[in-house]
Amino acid sequence: MLTTTKHLIITELVMAALLLGCIAPMPYGYFILVRFGATVGFLFLAWIYNLLKERQRTFIALVLAALFQPFAPLPLGRALWLAIDIVIALALIGEALRLRKYH
Repeated sequence: MLTTTKHLIITELVMAALLLGCIAPMPYGYFILVRFGATVGFLFLAWIYNLLKERQRTFIALVLAALFQPFAPLPLGRALWLAIDIVIALALIGEALRLRKYH
């Protein structure tokens, strides 16, 4: 059975890969998939962080889940979404490395 830390690391790296996939010229359906995947992934991260009593990380994950939710998408434009995707992907990779180093 995987430990909670391994669940976090795997989830963060998979989500980072999905977000970095947005750099490539993908069909619109991929971006819809990313929205659903990111929303579910961030809700999962929020749940785990809440179990670990990491209130700040829980809040951040919930805000990111709301940002990516596919039901009422924010019309921010391709360039801004690309920047958001890259920054969040890098933050997820950094968090996964932090978890791997300290746990």
